Amino acid sequence: MTIISFISKRLSDDWKLLAAIFFGITIAATLLAGAPIYISTLERQGIDTAIDRASQSYLNIYAASPYITLDGDSLDNTDQAFDQAIADNIAEIYRGRVRYLKSPTFLVGTPKTPLTPISQPPEEGARVSRGYFYHIEDLENHVTFLQGRMASD
Repeated sequence: MTIISFISKRLSDDWKLLAAIFFGITIAATLLAGAPIYISTLERQGIDTAIDRASQSYLNIYAASPYITLDGDSLDNTDQAFDQAIADNIAEIYRGRVRYLKSPTFLVGTPKTPLTPISQPPEEGARVSRGYFYHIEDLENHVTFLQGRMASD
């Protein structure tokens, strides 16, 4: 008995089993190849359904970008990244955005309680002030001052 006759005899005897294994592998490979597309379609459908079911005339979408250096180039680069993400994902429903910046809390010196240099240890029980930087873009168009005026630089 030659090898070729042996292989052909085994294939003819076990063709049902081999066909079932072949079809099982083909179906499994097809499902695995289509799974990422199916999952992304479900995610997109979830977003579309949430937008369709919203009872408001507008939706607020909050996006965060932590650890940005507060200089012009970093803020411009971040704005460009957000604009690109908006154009790629929600351009059809987009009406506008407002940039809101908040820094971490820092120690702040005031005229009554100035900060001491690092080389000079603070007095026992000394009071310190904490503060953070806020910036809300286009604030004057969204706020009405009843008394006083808006802070300036």
